[in-house]
Amino acid sequence: QHAFYIATILEDNAFYLPEKVDDSSAYRRKIKWLNNKKPISRHFASAALQSRLKTRQTISYAFDLIEDIESLIQETEEGKIKNFQQELQAKLTEETLHILRNGKMNPDDFEKLIGKLLTDFGGKSTKIIPRIIDRGIDIQAEFEVFGVSKIRVVIQAKHYQPKPPVGVKVVEQLIRGLEHDSSDIPTIAMIVTTGEFSNESQKRVQEYLQQDDCQCIEFHLVDGETLARLMVENGIQIH
Repeated sequence: QHAFYIATILEDNAFYLPEKVDDSSAYRRKIKWLNNKKPISRHFASAALQSRLKTRQTISYAFDLIEDIESLIQETEEGKIKNFQQELQAKLTEETLHILRNGKMNPDDFEKLIGKLLTDFGGKSTKIIPRIIDRGIDIQAEFEVFGVSKIRVVIQAKHYQPKPPVGVKVVEQLIRGLEHDSSDIPTIAMIVTTGEFSNESQKRVQEYLQQDDCQCIEFHLVDGETLARLMVENGIQIH
């Protein structure tokens, strides 16, 4: 009742099966079932396609929905099918990322945004470090763990476009900041950007984590898409 099948017609000419007259399906065409003849839940279809599926007749015009149907088949075959909530989150993430990259925001505003996100996630003593003394660390905050210990998060924030991607130079800046840092609190290092990261920067992070003199317990790279998704999924409000 809440699922449907999709097939493609292989031949225009219909054939006749006398034994199927009683159930009004005597005239048939050769078809090929798609999605391995597995049903697809109506909840995954677009609103327009769901509406058309409610038509109370044997044949219903749907040529205007070919793109919707093909997209649904592709998502199903690739295992990327989305329900309404997932589709909404994906769209909101896309729009949030666009605004992060192209909206009315400068590097200082971006640092303030990241500082607010840290506070919203429970960070204490969140601080944006003046550029003249930051030494690679733009923002820092402390988090209490079960009220008995602390972890510190230090962030290098980069308000970038996707191209060129954030490179090794930025990673090295944060590493130098960690080396000049005098805190004895276990530290998680992060680079957060509205852009993307180069393969070289990701490789450098992994190399640094293997060094004996590594000054952090974790080192994460958060790109623009991940940041936007984080904001959408957690309902972050910007004031």
